[in-house]
Amino acid sequence: MRRADAKERQENRAKPTAVELSLGEAKGRLEHEGTADVWIEISAADLRCLTSKRPPRVAEVYRKALVDAPEPPRVLVFIGHMIDAPGRAKPRFPPDKEEVARQEIRKAVEAEQRRPGGVAFGIAGGASGGDVLFHEICGELGIPTRLFLALPKGQFIQESVQPAGGDWIERFDRLTEKLPVRVLAHSKELPSWLAEKPDYGIWQRNNLWMLHNALAEGGENVTLIALWNGEEGDGPGGTGDLVERARARNARTVVLNTRTLFGT
Repeated sequence: MRRADAKERQENRAKPTAVELSLGEAKGRLEHEGTADVWIEISAADLRCLTSKRPPRVAEVYRKALVDAPEPPRVLVFIGHMIDAPGRAKPRFPPDKEEVARQEIRKAVEAEQRRPGGVAFGIAGGASGGDVLFHEICGELGIPTRLFLALPKGQFIQESVQPAGGDWIERFDRLTEKLPVRVLAHSKELPSWLAEKPDYGIWQRNNLWMLHNALAEGGENVTLIALWNGEEGDGPGGTGDLVERARARNARTVVLNTRTLFGT
């Protein structure tokens, strides 16, 4: 009886399981269609890992499965200087340097497009200058973007668009009409649990909000593009702070140094 039981168990182990049959059918169908699905191969490797007693063979199956695995697309985050308001004491982004900035931002975005996996989408604020240029350029390149505003539209325009003058308000309005818009807060006043945090304000909170959203969706495939002079900003929580935080979270960072580009 025991020999019969042992023989039966051995025969059962030799029979293909339902999972094996399903994977076999899927692979046969793909071969017939002349196509491939890396996830089928990975599933087969997972099954081998659970059932095999030969680790080297399992490792080899995984290597073969992953060699053709596609690289996930990247999420881009942009941060950069606003156009200088008239009369700014120390120039940072002079209005006559807009085309220079546009060309450099475009080069940076196109370089990310060429990376394995390409670009899924971009995130940026809506300030006059770098933010608006980033959204416009991504639109030209067919990359969807999301508009993250620290404050409701009217307040945001007063704070971060109107001071530049020119046609920036019109361009900002066009973006709000066609892009998904998210608003962080209804006022510059911080919630009580953040109000006493030193050197912290709505703008730093907005920057971190954008970065954390990108990391949540892109994981390790996040690139921060910063149009920045490499110096401390006009207040805490500026571009330099976000660059440091992005690097600490292993995000790829691309700094477009405006001192070199603009000669400021």
